[in-house]
Amino acid sequence: MKPRAKAGQVILSLDLGKTGDVEGSLGLLLEMGYTPSIRNVELKSGMSMFAIIKDEQHSTGVGSTYLMDEWLELRKRFNPACVHLWRGYSSLSEAKAS
Repeated sequence: MKPRAKAGQVILSLDLGKTGDVEGSLGLLLEMGYTPSIRNVELKSGMSMFAIIKDEQHSTGVGSTYLMDEWLELRKRFNPACVHLWRGYSSLSEAKAS
């Protein structure tokens, strides 16, 4: 998997390779009520293991604040550089609106 979302897709994830504590990070995600799937992601620096917290497909665009509260909460609990919110836009105008 490469770190990009397809049109209409929203992905909330945690880079476990950067957390320094994979087991503890997964435990905290479970305590927070998430059931992440684990995927290897190809980055420019090489492969990394990610916890995919949410992977949703939408037929219409979602607002720029969609999942923002969860993203911010995860950034409080983990190193902010480890938390990612990827959005796939169906058009350039949709990307500019966000």
